[in-house]
Amino acid sequence: MFDELFMESSNLELVSKTTIDGTDVYKIKVTKDDKSSYRYYDVETGYLLRTEETNETQGQSITTVTDYSNYKDVNGVMMPYTMKVTAGPQAFTFETTEVKINEGVTAEDFN
Repeated sequence: MFDELFMESSNLELVSKTTIDGTDVYKIKVTKDDKSSYRYYDVETGYLLRTEETNETQGQSITTVTDYSNYKDVNGVMMPYTMKVTAGPQAFTFETTEVKINEGVTAEDFN
């Protein structure tokens, strides 16, 4: 759920401070298994606003950009309720209507 928890600091590089739709963001390069992707974090809030990665598919490079927005508090955790995924000429918008965290789950369920 939170990729950042599993990232090695040695695989992260601050590329620049830039803007997305008028919002100042930090552009972070993430390298894993000799492959690079980018994550953009709002300078003011720290929220993840965008991810960007390029993959080879049938001999073509396709860049997928995912934009996150409409953050709402869910039990003390800020969650993006809107996610727009653009891959090549296709774009899809996903709207979350409800997020439940550990609802109906107890510690005993894991024993």
